Amino acid sequence: MSSSNKAVRNAAGKRILSRNEVKKTSKKQSLTPQLATGVVIAILVLLLSSSIIQMFPQ
Repeated sequence: MSSSNKAVRNAAGKRILSRNEVKKTSKKQSLTPQLATGVVIAILVLLLSSSIIQMFPQ
């Protein structure tokens, strides 16, 4: 049990380290994809809401 727990901790530690390195290197690059995805999600929500309102007229 202890050996498997150590392996899991080591794997998690490596993942966290790699994530931190990626964040440090691509802070400027990661802003634009987040904004683009946010805009796309907002447009999809608006389209879905308008289509639902058109399907069910009050």
